[in-house]
Amino acid sequence: MSHSMPVAPREADLNPDRFHFRVARRFLDAYFSNIHHIQPLFEEEVFLARCEDLWFNRPGKQPLSFVALYYATLSLGSLVMTFENPEIYGADRFTWSRKLFNDALAVVIRLGTATDAEMVQCFYMMSKICQHELNPHVAYLYSGQAARTSLAIGINRSPISLDAADPRASTAASKTWWAVYCLDIQTSFALGRPDSLGPDQYHTQYLPTATSGASISSPHVLQIVPCMVGLSRIMRKVALDLYTQPCEMEQQLHRAKALDAQLEHWLEQVPSHLRSEHQSGSDLCLKPRRLASYTKKQSVVLRLRYLNLRMVIHAVFMIDAKTARSEEAAFLRECQCRCIQSAEGAIDLMYSTFCTDDYFQTWWYNSTYTLFAVSILLAVVFRQLARTQQALKNLFAHIDRAIVVLEAMDDCLVARNAAAIIKRTLARARKVPQPALVAQQSSSSQDADLNGALRPPVNAEHQTESDNVDILLQSHAMDGDDLGENVGDLDWLSTYPFDDTQQALFWTEWAHEIDTLGT
Repeated sequence: MSHSMPVAPREADLNPDRFHFRVARRFLDAYFSNIHHIQPLFEEEVFLARCEDLWFNRPGKQPLSFVALYYATLSLGSLVMTFENPEIYGADRFTWSRKLFNDALAVVIRLGTATDAEMVQCFYMMSKICQHELNPHVAYLYSGQAARTSLAIGINRSPISLDAADPRASTAASKTWWAVYCLDIQTSFALGRPDSLGPDQYHTQYLPTATSGASISSPHVLQIVPCMVGLSRIMRKVALDLYTQPCEMEQQLHRAKALDAQLEHWLEQVPSHLRSEHQSGSDLCLKPRRLASYTKKQSVVLRLRYLNLRMVIHAVFMIDAKTARSEEAAFLRECQCRCIQSAEGAIDLMYSTFCTDDYFQTWWYNSTYTLFAVSILLAVVFRQLARTQQALKNLFAHIDRAIVVLEAMDDCLVARNAAAIIKRTLARARKVPQPALVAQQSSSSQDADLNGALRPPVNAEHQTESDNVDILLQSHAMDGDDLGENVGDLDWLSTYPFDDTQQALFWTEWAHEIDTLGT
């Protein structure tokens, strides 16, 4: 299954301080109590027992690939740890994470073309680190390496004979393969690039199952795995059917309808305790805190990814319905409504979770979900699709809320810069005329004049923010020259996904805009 692996150097060749014993357990605890629950990869006790070989001067018992995995896991744990103080042992989370990542990378380079399960898991961890650092291109490279190494050692397939000694038959192999499967689809989907997995017919590996009798009243952490795999498969179909294969509007609508139905069916199959809408203050129960903690983490992530995928399915139709045929216009508006509702729902979910859970504010990848949701709402404004004043107020309110979410992650430079970009964009968005609202106001004005009704004078001292928006919309309604300036440097925002270009354009241009702001 794997090449002969070199073991870690003995004590004479390796300084024990290199394993960072003083901080290691804190970073590992942060990982296992936090992000581990979203895609369970290890048995915690087994992993910690292997770490003890390194800590207590027994490194020769572990292959060198495990040392690389160890450092990578510490790096991710540092990145998602909620520090009580800005620094731990003289360095902040980013410094520790980068140092540990470089330690892992040094071992990987030393190993060369080694292939075993630990290397797969190490590449997986390195991809997750880059994903949370908001470096999607490098995350894509490492997830591809994890996938290719998995295929090379064959853990994507269950063994033909029931041989307990075959590593492919282990629960560890199953958990590792499906974690890599989900991550590689997610990273490739975010960039609009092909994944490294090949057809699903190749993958006969069983889904990992709970080791004890799990039920709704006693859920197991592994119950999230089938949910993640099912969502990843729909994600793959969305990328291929809507954004890779060009087709006419009628066929696009048909595909979107089918994909939306599949997504709703997936949601119905999610265990009830993993649906975030069932987690409310009125449903309090006296369960162990650890169980409630990871269940909530899993339910929030599943709901957030569901909303994000629903946005992607319908975002391709964020165009003026008046340009479509009459039989298509109604469904176009329905798709737009679903897309907007999902964007607002994603922002509301993140905001409410941020209010109650500090750990969620260290998951920097939330910035991508936030920015995508905001891009949907800003596109509605810039494409002049708002139809009622209340709808426009809701759009602006949710964009404001998204800015609050990003500002809560102020430890992350990218999140801070993204918030600055959105603030600047929002100021311009408030000046964009909305023809549908102007026509609506004009019609109301004519009706009032016909009835002899008089409008009350505007009292500047008592104007609300929404009143100011109304005045801005009216004062700029006929100023066509302003619109080009309003859109200006937001071409990157309106290009994807509101035409048939691939997702790579959105992320590439977004990263370029972030880099430009930071220089």
